[in-house]
Amino acid sequence: MDKKGAGIALSALSAFLLGSALSNPHASAVPKINPGLRREIFPEKGIKEEIFDSALNEIDGRNNEAAISKLEFLTSVDPNNPQYYSCLGMLYESSGDKARAAFNLKKSISIEPEIMIFYAKISADYSKAKDYDRAAFYLELVAEKAGKPFHHNFLGMLYSASGRYEESVSEFSKAIELDKLCADAYFNLGFVNYMRYLETNDKSLLKGIAQKFIIANELTKDERAMDFARKAYELSNNVKIDNNPENIENLRWKNYELRVRIDYIKYLKSIMGKEK
Repeated sequence: MDKKGAGIALSALSAFLLGSALSNPHASAVPKINPGLRREIFPEKGIKEEIFDSALNEIDGRNNEAAISKLEFLTSVDPNNPQYYSCLGMLYESSGDKARAAFNLKKSISIEPEIMIFYAKISADYSKAKDYDRAAFYLELVAEKAGKPFHHNFLGMLYSASGRYEESVSEFSKAIELDKLCADAYFNLGFVNYMRYLETNDKSLLKGIAQKFIIANELTKDERAMDFARKAYELSNNVKIDNNPENIENLRWKNYELRVRIDYIKYLKSIMGKEK
């Protein structure tokens, strides 16, 4: 078991069991629940609570197989408790069994959708630890169910950071499809293709990159986007843009930039008209 990864997930689990993860998604994880505190949470325990308490003790002692066995039993006798599936899913994920992890975590979401806040927090924790694959795993659960543009955009960033190029492009595209004003997704889609071109020298990747950067600039006025747009345009067209007023390529570049901006604004107006 990856002790560092398990520490992140299990510290977040403790926060969830105390209710802090759902009431305040920005709260830091609290220390692991000790037996005395568990007795306060379950002052009059039934057999299920006793077994659950025992499973948590197994987790504390890094006896994951025993914890999994007890949690599997609990899900069979009480299939509507999201905590059982959540704990079980995280244990499977920590042990590398992504299929069983996804099944149980998705089950917890189907019972209690608000638990996605908790999984988003775990994703953020893994991202801070630069464990991008595991961060992506937890955010995938949220993006699949919630489907918000910012989820897809951040998931695309995680995929990009872990070298999963095709998946990152797909997620940035989904963010744009959901929100035509998502400037970050336009910029990121252009950037990931630009960086991929620098790695592979595949000019087909340059197609449409300048357009994405220009749109990002139109939405944010970020000059970085225009710098990348000019570089992508030069590479794509084998030209050099400079300050020489006699250089015809400067005029062609300005015409291209203006056309992209006008077409984008027209596109937005057409969408707004359809929504009305």
